[in-house]
Amino acid sequence: MPIVALPDLQPWDLALSTDTWIDQTRRRLERQALEEAPARPGAFVMVDGSLPPTSRPDVAGIIKGAADTPWLTDPSGLPQEGGWRSPALRLPATRIGERDRLTAFLRLRTATSAHPWSYSLIRVECFLDAGLEALDAACALALKHRQPPTSSDRRRDVHLVGFARAEAVLRARMPLVISQLS
Repeated sequence: MPIVALPDLQPWDLALSTDTWIDQTRRRLERQALEEAPARPGAFVMVDGSLPPTSRPDVAGIIKGAADTPWLTDPSGLPQEGGWRSPALRLPATRIGERDRLTAFLRLRTATSAHPWSYSLIRVECFLDAGLEALDAACALALKHRQPPTSSDRRRDVHLVGFARAEAVLRARMPLVISQLS
């Protein structure tokens, strides 16, 4: 566990500084892991969340909070049947250094009238230059790796097996003092 000297003395300021340090460290380590991940032809590196800044073409982002997408104003056009995706949408880069993305909403399991509209709905992203074929392949991979309905994970409807396993490994390695704080 690293020891970090933070300049703050007040509890609230110290809490904010700690949160900022943890977030920056996490992002740096995630970028490093992504850049060092082996590349295989026809394979993807799936990341939990939106696509990070990277030059790799073989990255796909899985956004579990599709219902929180601010620009989705009419969910009536989204697929209701499991295994279907919406038409692809182009998301232009919003900052210097970012790349344009393709995204689509993917229904992992069929939604009935008894479910909320966002049931088992995720959003899949890939870089525009990877093409529509890459988006389709990433959607197929996400569908293949959905959790079984019998999973005890409360996010099983939108959380992929690999992400759940990675989180379980990280939780098992978490120092006791940290696990008691969370």
